[in-house]
Amino acid sequence: MDRATKERLLQEFDGRVAAYAALSSYSQKLLADLLRIERLKVLAVSDRVKDRESLSEKLSRPGKHYTNLQEVTDVVGLRVVTFFEDEVDKVGQIVAKEFELIPEHCVDRRSYAEPDRFGYKSLHYVCKLPRTRRELTEHGTYRDEMFEVQIRSILQHAWAEIEHLGYKSPIAIPHEIKHRMSRVAGLLEIADIEFMEVRDASLGYRDQVASEIEQNDLRDIELNSISYLEFIRSSPLVRELDDFIKDEVHVEVDAAADADEDFLVECLRSVNLLSIGELQERLQENLSLLKAFERVFLSEHAASSNVPLGPAISIFHLVQIMSLKQGGIEGLAAFYDQHRISGSGDVWKSAQDTANAVKLAEASLA
Repeated sequence: MDRATKERLLQEFDGRVAAYAALSSYSQKLLADLLRIERLKVLAVSDRVKDRESLSEKLSRPGKHYTNLQEVTDVVGLRVVTFFEDEVDKVGQIVAKEFELIPEHCVDRRSYAEPDRFGYKSLHYVCKLPRTRRELTEHGTYRDEMFEVQIRSILQHAWAEIEHLGYKSPIAIPHEIKHRMSRVAGLLEIADIEFMEVRDASLGYRDQVASEIEQNDLRDIELNSISYLEFIRSSPLVRELDDFIKDEVHVEVDAAADADEDFLVECLRSVNLLSIGELQERLQENLSLLKAFERVFLSEHAASSNVPLGPAISIFHLVQIMSLKQGGIEGLAAFYDQHRISGSGDVWKSAQDTANAVKLAEASLA
């Protein structure tokens, strides 16, 4: 490219940089909203406008002959990083449906990447805003501009970022290092596949557990975060206790709040509850005591706070009662210390307060 053309294009860029920034910000927000509407969770949707120095370098590359700035299709760029490799195509389908693709500039770099070649795998689309949006007055300064959308998995993204540190070209590094980088690329590709299989196995296990719980076949279900969530979602006992807290103790329970399942499973295991069947039995055995305890223990909460409690809070109360029964106040204090639980800041005082509430609850049932 001759110097005069390059300077003309750079000056045009300087005059349009504000419009590019507006397009970049708007298209990023739009795509993020579209993914959210489709309930497709991704790691990131980022945007950028190519800086002047990068644009100048691109215009100067051998073999590049741009006559106008619209021929540079990545002045504005979006990047979507997915958690799993098979979600790349799902994002691509949404982009293809919601934006106007420029087919001659769209490239699937996954389809022709050779195993011994350097370079990242990703799906590259070049788009415009859809016609219905381009016609809106507020998009007038950039309605005909193109922008690039790169879509890749988190591991593909990691590979691409490492390449940018200087390992991108196969002729830039010695053969031995190139060979080692090829091995790393293979490991990342295997990891991408394994992560998808782990995800699918977890989903299959969740469905299996849900079916067994529905059939009340609980004894052999291991207590873990997945089985715990399925249990509290479907257990009539949990629902009865949550309703009791709302209707009788007058404390709201937010069923949609974070269940803190990892923490609760850790607590349950510390009192030797290792299966969903055992959890069900202990809840049933202590149902009346739990209700009496909640009436005593939560009365202060009802009087002093309108913050709703999390779902299945009775299971946490059950753990404390079991810890007290197994180890006394000293054991309960140790439980609080182990799990960093202390309402008053003093684990011994908290343990004593809980023990007093249990005594009052037991007395009310006598």
